[in-house]
Amino acid sequence: MLFYHYCSVSAFCSILEQKRLRLSLLSMSNDAKEGQHVLDVARRLLPDHFENKEAALEQLQTVISQVSALGFCVSRDGDLLSQWRGYADDARGVAIGFDYELLKTTAKSESNEDLIIHFTPVAYEDEQLEEVMKPDLARIVEHYKSGQMVRKFPSLLFPMTDEEMEAEQSRYKEAVSALFWKLLRISNYAYGVKSPFFNEEKEWRLIALLTTNEHGLNLPNAKFSSDAGKLKPFREFPLTGFASALIQEIILGPRNQTPPDVVKLFLRSTGFGHVPVRSSTGSYT
Repeated sequence: MLFYHYCSVSAFCSILEQKRLRLSLLSMSNDAKEGQHVLDVARRLLPDHFENKEAALEQLQTVISQVSALGFCVSRDGDLLSQWRGYADDARGVAIGFDYELLKTTAKSESNEDLIIHFTPVAYEDEQLEEVMKPDLARIVEHYKSGQMVRKFPSLLFPMTDEEMEAEQSRYKEAVSALFWKLLRISNYAYGVKSPFFNEEKEWRLIALLTTNEHGLNLPNAKFSSDAGKLKPFREFPLTGFASALIQEIILGPRNQTPPDVVKLFLRSTGFGHVPVRSSTGSYT
């Protein structure tokens, strides 16, 4: 089974020459709603009569903003016009066909303590996501209804001793921490789901979740590229030991004007001479 990565010709050359992939920050992708779909689902699932609904959604948004992900995106379909237009230099690029089993094995072998990489499908079915999220959202509703998020302050009618103030502060911190971990469970779905609108992409991802610390985004050994005036962080993903067998097909985009013989010459020069090359079956001008 093959999975296809759509990219520009320059990215194609870089991958084959360096035998490395880039896991890039997904929040800086060309999908403005990347990572936000779980928030839409949570808004729909939380009952309107839940008086803390907006507060819970605001807290969820805050936690989601503290979780980022690196990803390398592939599709189960190697010849989709929407993919050519969106990810392959407006169809001037290529689709690289990767072997599914070897891509999965490579992800596992390259995972380490500071970057755990998974190879997983993107979920587009809201019903599936709703079933997963319902128990977590129910726990959040119960957390608020239990009164744990109500902060108590001294007043003329109900004064507090210093010890009582300290105990209340400690209790409230624990309640906030408990809520954070409940919200974090939901936020961890953020980069594994997309709106059903994108269903035709049939996307899978090599993905690694990141968190922020007091210094901001936590990404050891980050490298950076410049794209359309934006500085984008990424981590390199070496294909050590699997490179030659990992790539099984090259598809040229409908607007790619490189002669196939030139592409084959390039493949031979980079150690991929066994890989077949074909052109897209579509027309796009």
